[in-house]
Amino acid sequence: MKQWWMFSALVGLALGCALLQGLPLPGQKADLEATRNALWLQNTQVVLQLTMQAMPTPTAPAAPGGGPMPPMASPPRPAPTAAPPLLPTATLPPSPTAVPATPTLAATLQGTATGNLYCRTGPAPYYPSADTLTKGDTATVLARSETTDPYPFWLVNTANGKTCWVWGRWFRVQGNPELLPIATAPPPPPGAFSLGLRKIAKCGGSFAVVLVLVNRGPEPLESVFVRIKDTKTGAVYELDPGRRDEFWRCGGGKSRLFPGEEGEVWVLTYADDPRGNLLRITVRACTQDGLTGVCRERTIQQYYP
Repeated sequence: MKQWWMFSALVGLALGCALLQGLPLPGQKADLEATRNALWLQNTQVVLQLTMQAMPTPTAPAAPGGGPMPPMASPPRPAPTAAPPLLPTATLPPSPTAVPATPTLAATLQGTATGNLYCRTGPAPYYPSADTLTKGDTATVLARSETTDPYPFWLVNTANGKTCWVWGRWFRVQGNPELLPIATAPPPPPGAFSLGLRKIAKCGGSFAVVLVLVNRGPEPLESVFVRIKDTKTGAVYELDPGRRDEFWRCGGGKSRLFPGEEGEVWVLTYADDPRGNLLRITVRACTQDGLTGVCRERTIQQYYP
């Protein structure tokens, strides 16, 4: 029993010494921790170095026929591609609408003269005459004028081969004239003028037939000649020769009429009062004084009530 106790004591003493030798003193704890970290890092580097030395070194493959392979070219970069096009915007189809039918223009129509008339170079009475038609004559109708007041003019081919314009008051068209095209009027010639009877007036102790003229041509009108016949009494009246170089009116007048300008001409009948009688009036107007230059003549029949 005494021996067992002594053995236990010796064993405990040995273990205590061993434990005391493994534990750091209080001042040595920080130094021991730093030493352990340094040893761990050194061992890690040694292991890594040994591993790399153990790995085989890659060698470049030999080219066919010997020698090292040439360096591989970098793979080409893909060419930039254009941005994909935008998708078209969807649009709704237009709503169906009714389309009026366009009439097909007739090539020609036929017409007949209902009286004797002039066929002129333009669609107005101040254009000169190119041909004449008598009642019953026929012509091929090609076109119509823009103006229809009070009657249209028709562009026709006459039996004499003339292409000219006839007044619709004395010409009847067979068929639908709306199918005919509208023809543009040619410019009026120099000396062209419109003519009308304006009134019967008093000038001093005399009566006077008052005419109105409008210059339709491209040049001024400088002189005028007038002859008036009273178809009831047979009396003839003329403009005084001293007043033919002006567009004279009672108390004044104009020396010329410019293009588009209107003027009056007074013709004295003295004591005769022609009101209510049908008058045949012939007027010649010229582009120069003395009834010279380019002259145009017109005749109308008219009365003033």
